[in-house]
Amino acid sequence: MSGIAPLENYLYFVLARQEHDHTERLKAIRVPTLVLVGDDERHGAADQTHYDAAHHLAKAIPNAKLVVLEGEGHHYLATNPAIAHKAIRAFLSE
Repeated sequence: MSGIAPLENYLYFVLARQEHDHTERLKAIRVPTLVLVGDDERHGAADQTHYDAAHHLAKAIPNAKLVVLEGEGHHYLATNPAIAHKAIRAFLSE
């Protein structure tokens, strides 16, 4: 398949994701930050969903803006780019 990373690369990513935690560094971010998440992302993880993670991320980054996209799941940039682009444009114009 074209465009798909080799399995070995994907497994390295999975391991790195599990072993690295830079949560403490989030409070040092001083630039405007937009956190997007679909409201249909409350599933799929045993310990924390993408929906939960987005809320924690927005709380941990000073002055971050959280936008929850109604009716959207994890792949909103592919399935409904217009809604994401609208949120991004609004954020950039603030």
